[in-house]
Amino acid sequence: MDRGSVREFKRLLKEYAKKTGDSIEEGIIDMAKSTARRLAHTVPPYGTSSETGKKFEVSFGSQIDFAWYGASRGAFPSSSMEAAHAAARNNRGVVRMRKFRRFKDINENISVGQKEAYKRKKVRNAGIAKAGWVIAGESTIGKLSMTKGGKVKKMSGIGKWIRRHLNSKFGESKIERNGMSTTVSLTNKVSYISQLHKQSEQARAIEQGRRNGIARLNHILKGTTRSI
Repeated sequence: MDRGSVREFKRLLKEYAKKTGDSIEEGIIDMAKSTARRLAHTVPPYGTSSETGKKFEVSFGSQIDFAWYGASRGAFPSSSMEAAHAAARNNRGVVRMRKFRRFKDINENISVGQKEAYKRKKVRNAGIAKAGWVIAGESTIGKLSMTKGGKVKKMSGIGKWIRRHLNSKFGESKIERNGMSTTVSLTNKVSYISQLHKQSEQARAIEQGRRNGIARLNHILKGTTRSI
């Protein structure tokens, strides 16, 4: 943030604390949760809804079909479905569709049954990388994170394809309360997150998350509602 943005941010937090009676720390913690949600949203494929998950699972299954076909044509290793899929993916983990005019040899080292079993296993893993950020965000416990009944609020708009992976081993957060200098660290512990979610993309998501968090605080100050 530039100096002007920092000043405005601090002014908003002070106004929030004065009007609500909550500490400045609560506003910072809530903003971190908003940032985590944006980080989850921007892990490819963009979005966290159930509809996004359905489309992605279909697309991912088609990529595996294509890798299997390429292996049968001799374009990729055919020792196993794992090897074929790994060879077919680019550095972002995506299988790009193309024709195999140069390859004519047909082999059946990988059966349709083996391919389908592999596909089911991989499709079940869809959403894990996003889940790491969701777990980190939902573990940032502050006053605004709790319901009146004392339960932790869940982030809105997170589909079951992501929530099925909510296990603490995939993400975590750390809060150091110190007034205006409060810090919140969000960690996605999925092993391949840096390959899938580039640092530049994370930086943009963090900035957008900050803006979303500011918008939410403004809604709170105006007496309106805005969910994370």
